[in-house]
Amino acid sequence: MHWREAQEDWLLALESEGRSPHTLAGYRGHLIVFNRWLEGQNIHDVGELTATHLRRFLAEYAHDRSPATVNGTYRNLRAWLRWLVREGVLQSAPTDQMKAPKVAETTKPVYTAGELSALYKYLDKAKTPLTLRDRALLFMLIDTGARASELLAVTLDDLQDGCLLLRQTKGKRPRVVPLGSRAEKALWMYIQRGRPRLRAPNKTVVRSPSRLGHSRDQGRTDGCHPAVHS
Repeated sequence: MHWREAQEDWLLALESEGRSPHTLAGYRGHLIVFNRWLEGQNIHDVGELTATHLRRFLAEYAHDRSPATVNGTYRNLRAWLRWLVREGVLQSAPTDQMKAPKVAETTKPVYTAGELSALYKYLDKAKTPLTLRDRALLFMLIDTGARASELLAVTLDDLQDGCLLLRQTKGKRPRVVPLGSRAEKALWMYIQRGRPRLRAPNKTVVRSPSRLGHSRDQGRTDGCHPAVHS
């Protein structure tokens, strides 16, 4: 079987299993680079692939990519090849003879206590629709530990008594997360005073946030992601 056909069959299987378009796009992105390399090696049949081929590809690929990117590409190739084994196309996966590329441990960025205090003071003065929105989003991030994308998908129907129903989760399994009194108060203040003036689409509560923490008072432009880990 030609490797391109084998890839399309795998991606179709993933799509039928309910993988998100974002996940599928990530797989395709990694395969595009690998496919160019395969074409240059004059390899046509997926059965021709060996561990040596993959090691050579990853060694060349690593020249201008981060270790995390190389590791992610390796894991995607391994998932594809192991799927081919389960489907009976291959007897064994070449990646089973390999070790995963190493990735150095990194520390996720977080706001310091001083930066959070400055952010609180700035947002406590919130009067505009945008700052009311950012204040609510910050407190919800800290209280729930939810991803920004999960909170941005929350609708008015998802607001429960002291809780939020998160529907669009990474694992596609809805879950309920509690809200503290500070976050709940900030959220309802935004809904009553800020949201009507922003004309949020449909029943969506928070959409298109400005970069949280981006102000001349703080000097930080990291966005809201560090707040999740703080």
